[in-house]
Amino acid sequence: MAPASTKLSFHCAHPGGLVEHSLNVLRNLKKLIQIYESDISSESMIMAALFHDWGKVGDLNEAYYLEQDSDWHREKLGQMYKINEDMQSMPNAERGLWILQHFGVKLSLDEWIAIRTNDGPGVDENKPYFGREPTLALLLQHADQMATKQEKERYS
Repeated sequence: MAPASTKLSFHCAHPGGLVEHSLNVLRNLKKLIQIYESDISSESMIMAALFHDWGKVGDLNEAYYLEQDSDWHREKLGQMYKINEDMQSMPNAERGLWILQHFGVKLSLDEWIAIRTNDGPGVDENKPYFGREPTLALLLQHADQMATKQEKERYS
């Protein structure tokens, strides 16, 4: 029941929002793969889209997003959730990849890089991949950005 973000002004900041967002990313990614006539497999498309934000679920013991307990934050800022400060600090993509490997989920190199770099080249930790990403990673980044934009428009 994880949300996809903390604030109403972001996207899918409601219970189940992460699943909703991931399905929207999958829908967009499928369209992009068709448009570019890419030979990306259905399995890779599904793995990358559904697990690109998996780190937002949390870890094995803790939820990443906690309900906001401050009326002021909810009412004045639209912040419905806060980040769980008790969790190990790490980028969400890396937490998601850690969870997947913990449960023995096998990823291809392209799937791993797509999930790892899903926030795009503007994120400092993604700089080493810039310009050398596999097609799946580039299309996932675009599908994710478009889904976020569509969701913001839908909920504003």
